[in-house]
Amino acid sequence: AFPSPPPIVTRFVTTKQFSPTGDGARDFARVAVRLSESSNVALEVQRPDGTRVKGLLNERRPTGWVSLDWDGTTDAGQPAADGSYVMSLNATSGRKRFKLSRRVGLDRKPPPLGTVSVESAALAGPGEGQCRIAATALDRGALEIEVATASDQPAIARFGPKNVTAGETTLWSWDGKRADGVATAPDLYVIRAILRDVPKNRSERVATCWVGHVIGTTVPARPTLGSRVGISLSGPDGTALAPGTRVQLAVFRRTGTPGDVGPVLGAQVGAKAAGPLGTVRLQLPRKIPAARLWIVATTDTGRALIPLRP
Repeated sequence: AFPSPPPIVTRFVTTKQFSPTGDGARDFARVAVRLSESSNVALEVQRPDGTRVKGLLNERRPTGWVSLDWDGTTDAGQPAADGSYVMSLNATSGRKRFKLSRRVGLDRKPPPLGTVSVESAALAGPGEGQCRIAATALDRGALEIEVATASDQPAIARFGPKNVTAGETTLWSWDGKRADGVATAPDLYVIRAILRDVPKNRSERVATCWVGHVIGTTVPARPTLGSRVGISLSGPDGTALAPGTRVQLAVFRRTGTPGDVGPVLGAQVGAKAAGPLGTVRLQLPRKIPAARLWIVATTDTGRALIPLRP
């Protein structure tokens, strides 16, 4: 038996889906062809009906790999529409002929991301973690949560990515620690929910969460304006802080609520108070509505953001 000579093309691979949006993630469709001998190679992008979109190569190449990219434009330099395309390969070497095609999907549309809600332990009460996050994807993709000190800052903690289906809601709980396990300083943090599809298009929604490492309530639970109030403090898991813990109390204007985007603490109003937990009292303002105020309780280990409940 005589051995059959190898075909002139022994490998032909392409990117299956890409998104030429300029964000640096799958901006090009990669094409790689391996030749077993020197050949004339013609490679062009076509629509499924065979109409030419862009020529990528038409020249003689030596044995070995031929690698190139399609940037998602036409011969005229215009962006090609989203959709399915065909990478058509023709190679000749003497009497040998090789013809094959591969499908490529061009998709610039971000996957839809539904509701993203964040509960701070400061407002939700004792439970798992400092921040409780729920995110719903409206299409399949990879869902990831990032925590940052501000919207324009890099992530200090991440969850995921997790592969999700359309309509799936995923729950996460953040314990208020950085990726290296170090506890964060008490403050308002940005929560970014990011959904990516196969071509690496992304959708993002942003919320905020107050991390204080302690949570508190007023004593009495519904104080009147102008009255003197005490507080009760516990950890996020509900464990009460020891009586006599040193605490400082102050009243601040309420400019926002954790969960929404934007600051939550305005200017301080009235006098401060400091003393042992269980005995220290704070005088509330008389003329500012309770819904516009926070009591902030600061200890050596945390800072509780306490809403006033009229």
